[in-house]
Amino acid sequence: MKNKELELSLSKGHRSIIKNAAFVYASLLINQVSRAVYVIVLARVLGPELYGLLAYGQAWYLAFVPLSLFGLGTLLVRALGRDREKGGRIAKNIAAIRLITILVSAAASGVVGVSLSDSPVVSALMVVFAIALVGRAASLWADEMFQGYEVNHFSYRQAKVFRTSEVLLGMVIALLTKDVIWVAAGHALVWSAQGARGLVLVNRHLQSLAPKWQWPEIKLLLVAAIPLGFSSLFQGLMLQGGIMLYRGSGAADQLVGNFAIIVQALMILGSLFEALSRAALPAVSRSVARGDANHRVYVSVMIRSAFVFGALAAVWALAIGADLVKLVLGARFQLAGEWLWLMLWVLVPFIIKQAVINTLVAHGNYGRAMWLGFVGVLSLTGAVLLLLGPYGFPGVITGMLIGFSVYAAVALLVIVRMRLIEHAEDIPKLAAIVTLTVLVYLALAGYRPWLAAIAGTMVLFSGVILLGVVRETEKNAILSLILRRP
Repeated sequence: MKNKELELSLSKGHRSIIKNAAFVYASLLINQVSRAVYVIVLARVLGPELYGLLAYGQAWYLAFVPLSLFGLGTLLVRALGRDREKGGRIAKNIAAIRLITILVSAAASGVVGVSLSDSPVVSALMVVFAIALVGRAASLWADEMFQGYEVNHFSYRQAKVFRTSEVLLGMVIALLTKDVIWVAAGHALVWSAQGARGLVLVNRHLQSLAPKWQWPEIKLLLVAAIPLGFSSLFQGLMLQGGIMLYRGSGAADQLVGNFAIIVQALMILGSLFEALSRAALPAVSRSVARGDANHRVYVSVMIRSAFVFGALAAVWALAIGADLVKLVLGARFQLAGEWLWLMLWVLVPFIIKQAVINTLVAHGNYGRAMWLGFVGVLSLTGAVLLLLGPYGFPGVITGMLIGFSVYAAVALLVIVRMRLIEHAEDIPKLAAIVTLTVLVYLALAGYRPWLAAIAGTMVLFSGVILLGVVRETEKNAILSLILRRP
């Protein structure tokens, strides 16, 4: 007898995820297309040296963004997903905390960044990006409210206006001035406008965010948020830490610029699944509260997707990555093209990380999420520092891959032991399929790389189907979703 709880029918919870994911992906599409165009134009106009400086400044302030949010957004979305009335009251207490954390984080980003800078240009960038941090944090705060109330069409509208504006303004400034400080100022201006507009929309259409200074409630929120805040900080450092460690080691800005390009590629592709995780959190939290199995199915599907998507991206990057990067960005970024394939393997543990964190948060296991992040940062930092000296550019990438992989391996052990995943037996099968895919590619790559990539892709999807990694109920759910009329 089939376990009906495990069937991926289009229940109310699934429809909620799909509806909100549609708006999240629409805004994501705008964000990522705009981001890709923005990166390409800036990289070509500024060149790897100046782009490396800009990327370092952005990595620095983005590392402070989790401190400004302090993990409170996860609590907010989870609370609103479970109980709108109670979540609305929590939102006002969070508003009181946020006013302080955003300003303190921006000040810390600017002051510490300036004190550690090695040139007047870097100092100026740190000040400008500290201003950008305030706007970006406010924008993310508004997005959390949209997500919690499951009205992600507001995020879509925001992205449509402001990401397009950022691209156009950035292109004009870069072409006219070729000055990274002015480009950074344009970035800060657009994010400040988006943050202000987002909070206006929240107050006008959802609820008032007038802060409530109720110390007993604020104290409880802070205690709950501390592990989430550190978890978010650790996750941000895992993405941005590579750039900061590389430049901090004394690497030339030209090399940092090449490295930043492939980090951007990782972030753009990884954000596809990050957006799905954000859209799914309210429904996953309700699934946990109900005690059904949908949350276990969610993490299972995400982990299987990680292996397939990551392997697919890496194999095709091996085949055409170098030529594609050279065509789009020019010969000055040849190094980025040569090593893009290695960075894209990070997608596998990156997506697993997102799925596990979402699941732990939905269950209220904030402490485990924090310690997993700590393990990841420690592993990544140690591996990068160990490999950077003898291997240079590829050593940093390998260090990131090791750090993310250690994180993902420990995370999988945690959720398997906690029985928070369905079909854990599929993981070894997927690893075997991915290994076979790589072997087929390598066997044929000397003949025609593109042909080898096609053969590897066929092996990958054939293996997934033949070994039963995709369940019959999941196939039916996909067909139902495709055939069902809106």
